[in-house]
Amino acid sequence: MATIFRIALADFMERVRRTGFLVAILLTILLGCMFSPPSDGGYVTLVFDRYVGVYNSAWMGMSVAISTIVFFSLIGFYLVANAIGLDARSGVGQLVAASSVGRTKYVLGKYFSNLAILGVIVMLLMVMAFIMQLMRGESTAIHIWELVSPFLLLVLPLMALVAAAAIWFEIVPWLRGTVGTVVYFVIWISSIFLSRKPIPLGHYLTLSDPYGQKIPIDSIAQVVHKQFPDYNGNISQGLTLLEEPVRKFVWEGIDWTAPLVAGRLLWVFVAFALAGTAAIFFRGFRDERAITMQVNKTRTEAGAGNVSDVGEAFISGMALDSVQVKAAFLPVLRAELRLMFSGLRWWLFGACSLLILGFVLSPDASTRFVLPLVWIWPLALWSAMGSREIRFETEDLLYSSPFGARWLLTATWLSGILVALLTSLGIGMRLLASGEWEPLLAWLVAAVFIPTFALVCGVWSQNRRTFEILYLALWFLGPLNRMPIFNFMDLRDSRQPFIYSAAAVLLYVAAVIGRKAKMNR
Repeated sequence: MATIFRIALADFMERVRRTGFLVAILLTILLGCMFSPPSDGGYVTLVFDRYVGVYNSAWMGMSVAISTIVFFSLIGFYLVANAIGLDARSGVGQLVAASSVGRTKYVLGKYFSNLAILGVIVMLLMVMAFIMQLMRGESTAIHIWELVSPFLLLVLPLMALVAAAAIWFEIVPWLRGTVGTVVYFVIWISSIFLSRKPIPLGHYLTLSDPYGQKIPIDSIAQVVHKQFPDYNGNISQGLTLLEEPVRKFVWEGIDWTAPLVAGRLLWVFVAFALAGTAAIFFRGFRDERAITMQVNKTRTEAGAGNVSDVGEAFISGMALDSVQVKAAFLPVLRAELRLMFSGLRWWLFGACSLLILGFVLSPDASTRFVLPLVWIWPLALWSAMGSREIRFETEDLLYSSPFGARWLLTATWLSGILVALLTSLGIGMRLLASGEWEPLLAWLVAAVFIPTFALVCGVWSQNRRTFEILYLALWFLGPLNRMPIFNFMDLRDSRQPFIYSAAAVLLYVAAVIGRKAKMNR
């Protein structure tokens, strides 16, 4: 246990010193304020039809805890799902492989480090709930147990599972990249909507779903029914805009019986067992030399494209003849396309299938079924934009080349647009053939907006995961669920193309500024 503790402490101290953790803390404080909206704020985060609880300790703690469950079960996973990868990339893994630290101790140390990171966020949100109760001023009587029990018994067991899931997604090879990002997002969406009621297992245990939301929701619904017999049973979680004034009710919290507490603590033991089981499948860093050789091979192949095409473009760009300088951009663009499509035969097969389906199916079927797939299929290609040179450690070479940074950014941007156009070409051809000019404009704007969004995320975050997380959320709300504000491919709203074309311009300017700032360091 001493070894596990030292590994967890060292990893925790190293990760909290990073800028990303500071950003996470600031985001947590901001969300803590958003999860506790004022009475005249125009929105709520938990409402039962048109009834909202008075901001006492019980309601404030529970409403913030439920919002934390929904948001940080997703954000928290992506925040901590890099513990083992950091050691592999920094070379610490080779030191671990040469030491006497066993795989189980190492994996459990990383698991407890993940849990500590998430625990800090949960504790900060707990403090924010306390502060926001005093600021809202509806009830200044502080009841500690009612305020903190939702975080201790609902949020922390879930965060223990999230920390274990992050370990598994790092150990299983095919779950480490974009595929893992999508898989976890699908699991998160499915589990949020498929939560079930608590199941009594004898007198000593009541097993709830990992989120545990049904426990407080059923309790609150019963209170609302008693105080307002006309309550229709509707419940809304998350950001809900108010169309009419809400009415207040008083809820005094949950009676946490021993079976309920035991059922929640059971998930902690399940999480610990999952983390321990992951150690069995962890191959360690003893194959680090083979992994390094494979990475070097990949870099060599990638570098070959850079040297043959990009290097040739830069050499010709050094000439004083302006015609030669302009002509050199095409090899740079060709090199970017070669790098983007390298080793993706399976992806090309899927893209061709979507292209054909978009052209042969009826317009309604293409819009409803093919279009959402079209805007998610190139996710792995788009997410690499703006950060590929960081991952392959070629930024110094490229940035020091004549006209390299400027041409590379533009070529990367255009290659992403070409990918979007080619993948959705079937739908575009159908819109053009039928003369639907406004939907055609929306299609073109979407094909420009998405790669631009990917580019600015890659330039500023210097990783691919930021875009994957943000875009998956945007895609789920927009093209998949057709929410008007987020649907950048809304073929019925003539205002959307102008809104997202302006957003694309601003994002591209931000990408240029970020690249210049990177070069000037």
